[in-house]
Amino acid sequence: MSSGFGELTDQAHHLVSSGDLAGAQQLLSDALTDADPRPANATPELAEAASLQARVLIALGEPHSARGWAAFAYAATTRLHGRADPRTDAARFEFGVRRQGTPQVPHWSFVMKDTSAQ
Repeated sequence: MSSGFGELTDQAHHLVSSGDLAGAQQLLSDALTDADPRPANATPELAEAASLQARVLIALGEPHSARGWAAFAYAATTRLHGRADPRTDAARFEFGVRRQGTPQVPHWSFVMKDTSAQ
């Protein structure tokens, strides 16, 4: 049985690509509200939705709100795919980056291992 997060994440990606970050954030927020908060139980689709929510929140200038979703996505993706997988690198990158300025420019927010996701 599908969790529905795959289709929802596709819709959110479409909203992001059309410039509707607030719409994507609301769509993801509504869907993730009832999700199991334990990364150990996350499906790949839920991990991707959480990762996208973190990226959208960062783009909207809400890094503190994004931190929990980035941590969840990283823990879930590491469990699902292993530390060496590119999806885990991408989740790790979002967890360790901060953005400043207009347009938003990524900067490391703390020391991290260099990865291919940079």
